[in-house]
Amino acid sequence: MTLQQQANILIIQARFEFIKLIRMRVYTILLLILPLWLYSMSGGNPRVPDIEGIPGTIHLIASFGTFSTFGIALFGFGVGIATERGQRWTTTLRIAPISPLIPLIAKLFACMMFTALALIVLLVGAYILFGVQLPLAVIGWLLFTMILTSIPLCAMSLAIGSMVGPNSAPIILMMIYIVISSISGIVVPLEMIARGNPDVLMIAPIWPTFHAGQLALATVRPAYPGVIPLHIIALVAFTIAFLVIAQLANQFRLQRTFG
Repeated sequence: MTLQQQANILIIQARFEFIKLIRMRVYTILLLILPLWLYSMSGGNPRVPDIEGIPGTIHLIASFGTFSTFGIALFGFGVGIATERGQRWTTTLRIAPISPLIPLIAKLFACMMFTALALIVLLVGAYILFGVQLPLAVIGWLLFTMILTSIPLCAMSLAIGSMVGPNSAPIILMMIYIVISSISGIVVPLEMIARGNPDVLMIAPIWPTFHAGQLALATVRPAYPGVIPLHIIALVAFTIAFLVIAQLANQFRLQRTFG
């Protein structure tokens, strides 16, 4: 099969993956509406102060955008991987005359498109509810950042989805979603968390969501010099580590299946 044919299959597969995500009503409502609902409750609170020198309504757009991106990666990618593995779909694809990477890349592209859609919904909702309007350049950089940071988050979901069972995947990933989001500063700003529990500041950087959130915040406020490259390096390292874990889990599964 030629490279052009492989590319055409990838485009078709990505389109079908995106349509599949849209048609999952619970998934769509959860990941499109939940961040906007949380933002409407927090952003409209007059007691929300300026955070790190910027209005809380703008800060929360970046943090809840990361929260949404994380959820899309976990449930759109991780649960899908675990479910298809349980249905033996990945085993069936071994006889297909395509690269085994095509289904994974297609899922990644679908998650990227859904991430862009979720952020647009959040931006439109912020403008309608509270009149928050970001410059087009900032919106562009925020979209670009969220789409790129979905790669390490999808790699994390791939690693988890390659290890957990299809029945337990949703509840395990939901627990991971809630816990990691709470302690990495993408639901409640770290500045507020540190007032009650300063130890959170020490463990937040060990999660990729922390670095993704900091890159998102860097698009709406000035970043400290030299910090952005460190977050990028951390996310690249996380991506490589999670891909290695996923590959080892896949090899272990194939060894058990085929001997």
